[in-house]
Amino acid sequence: MEQQKGPGVAGEIRRRLLHYRSIRRFVVNHRLLALRKVLKPIVRLRFWLRTSSGSRFYLGDDPDDDVVIEWIVATKEHVYFPVFREPSAEDFVILDVGAWHGFYAVEALRRYPRARLIAVEPDPRRCMLVRKNLSENRLLERAEVVEAGVGRESGHAILESRRTTLASWTRPVGAGDTRKSRVRLLTSHEILRGRLPTLVKCNAEGAEFTLFPQLFDSGVFPSCVVLQTHREFGNADDLLGRFLRAGYDSAQVESAGGVSWYHCWLTKPYSPR
Repeated sequence: MEQQKGPGVAGEIRRRLLHYRSIRRFVVNHRLLALRKVLKPIVRLRFWLRTSSGSRFYLGDDPDDDVVIEWIVATKEHVYFPVFREPSAEDFVILDVGAWHGFYAVEALRRYPRARLIAVEPDPRRCMLVRKNLSENRLLERAEVVEAGVGRESGHAILESRRTTLASWTRPVGAGDTRKSRVRLLTSHEILRGRLPTLVKCNAEGAEFTLFPQLFDSGVFPSCVVLQTHREFGNADDLLGRFLRAGYDSAQVESAGGVSWYHCWLTKPYSPR
């Protein structure tokens, strides 16, 4: 049987050129971004990336910055930013769980100009970058940064990560863990403090299995949820069933490597069954 050949060097060059052309439509200083990618094995080029819409994002030492910024401003806009009618400014609160470096927070506040945002991130170093990106875009006054993970009860946990900083999660504190390695946990009630989110974006390696049962049990039903499920941390089918019983219609918009994205829309008032 003849082995199927890959795209080859010419095909890979063509793919990269098409990708670069798509990115340059959204990024003003796209040549710097291309240079950063070229220099990646040798040195990390740090700079403020500027988008055609006027936002600025700090690309630092983390190589995952390149991946996430392309998702946010170019390749996965349809996933992160559903189109819906904004409520009044007083009522429009975005809850961003898994804020990471603040790229989503900046772009969400730009796209939804009447919104306020609560950025939830347990890693202190990432919280510094969330504030840095919000401050550069003059958005700090419209945002609150909560340095904590979502827990079943308040307390502390250990933040674990794989090689990529995009995949990190909390686990219970063990006997050998030092105080320096701990991060704070808060319940959704403690995070919200009476505020009712209209839009929730949750991308937090398993926090979805804690967050949404808490919200629904306390009578909080956001109009729209941008949900990423991680099947290694819980039963995604059971969670989607809870959304259905709470009055949501859910549609899968992306899936790869055991991770799926859903848009969940509240279509009818909650009624216990």
